[in-house]
Amino acid sequence: MDIKSIFVIALGLESWWPRKTYYHGTHAVIVVMDCTDRARITLIKDELFRLLRHEDRQHFVILVFPNKQDIKDAKTLTEITDALSLRCIKTHDWRIQACCALNGYTLYDGLGWTAQQEVEKAKTVTVSNICNLELPGDLQTIDPTWDL
Repeated sequence: MDIKSIFVIALGLESWWPRKTYYHGTHAVIVVMDCTDRARITLIKDELFRLLRHEDRQHFVILVFPNKQDIKDAKTLTEITDALSLRCIKTHDWRIQACCALNGYTLYDGLGWTAQQEVEKAKTVTVSNICNLELPGDLQTIDPTWDL
């Protein structure tokens, strides 16, 4: 996966984002949030849903990393899922993955899921595109059991 195809929401930078440039061709949106910062969760939700409404939005996946899960007063995954209204998102695959950036706790799990979603999407697109091609001569037959 090309690193330029991942979009990260960074609060505080919105005023100088060239949104059209960032949104076009985005394959994944990764939201990294401080799960102890209860005041900013509404801002995160607003920015996420603004992105989902954007005209250039395509079928990208959404990964939410609630960071600082090691801190006592951290919001739970259920609280964050509810506060961000993630269950309302029906047009994109999403995952919420608890993490702790200090020790790397579950970061690879979340990034692995994101990469796997892209691989699965690429397989689907490849198979559907190949099945619709007009192929020359001896390539006319495509066996659907072939591993593409």
